[in-house]
Amino acid sequence: MKKKSIRIIQLAIIALLFIAAFLQAEEFQQKNQDACIWKIESDSNTVYIAGSIHFLKETDYPLDQRFDQCFQDAENVVFELHYDSTQTPAFQQYTLMKAFYPEGGTFKGSVSDSTYNLVKDKLLELGMPIEKLNAFQPWFIAVTMLSLNIQKLGFDPQLGVDQHFFAMAKEAQKNIIGLETAEYQLDLLSTLGGDDQEAFVIQTLDQFDEMESGFQDLVDAWKKGDLEKLNELLNKGFEEYPALMQSLLIDRNYNWLDEVIGYTKDNEDYLVIVGAGHLAGDEGLIELLEAQGYSVDRF
Repeated sequence: MKKKSIRIIQLAIIALLFIAAFLQAEEFQQKNQDACIWKIESDSNTVYIAGSIHFLKETDYPLDQRFDQCFQDAENVVFELHYDSTQTPAFQQYTLMKAFYPEGGTFKGSVSDSTYNLVKDKLLELGMPIEKLNAFQPWFIAVTMLSLNIQKLGFDPQLGVDQHFFAMAKEAQKNIIGLETAEYQLDLLSTLGGDDQEAFVIQTLDQFDEMESGFQDLVDAWKKGDLEKLNELLNKGFEEYPALMQSLLIDRNYNWLDEVIGYTKDNEDYLVIVGAGHLAGDEGLIELLEAQGYSVDRF
């Protein structure tokens, strides 16, 4: 049965949350240009909220100095998850359990010959023999191809805003907080494609030619802190798929809202770093906080 599916460029930003010496570069911010950072100030503390892009290029560094300013100010740094939790043997075993076919199934045996050959050729182009992935389910192979392709285009997950500041927070021995568990995020990831995972794989392949320009548009909007454009690029494609939008975006925003509100009542400062798409839109974190009566200002 034919299923509609979300444009891969938009969906990839959610999916690739889990895949985890800067070159001197010309600063990309003009003096008065906005950065993708907001703040809530109270008598007791400041909570900074920064939007992250999870893959960047070396030429995107150094970041706008305001990122470093709020990092230095904050005693606590909050991420979508504590990235060290993805490196444990228990989580690696959980990943295999979720991504492997049960009872000896294979990717080749579950898709048509034409789809298998298309994926085989694309993976070979990306430097990955399909034999290494044949035991994995289609959603995992699709996400792997996305990650490999984005890295081929020069975008690096280790240069993502979240990974950059996670490493800095560990080195500075700041208190690191994860909003979610790695297992919860993997459970969300495993729902990609729904009941028609072969169609999801095919559309992944169809979008590869557009990925470089689409991803660069996203980075450009992020650099300007342009929530309207970010909402268009990241979130609008979900509107025809309300159930997926609810689980991947809206529910998580509301869950995080309670946490962020809690941080405003502390005596220490916080820097919250989440995917930029979670800040945009009517039910993004910025508007949700304002609806609760908080004054959320550009930093």
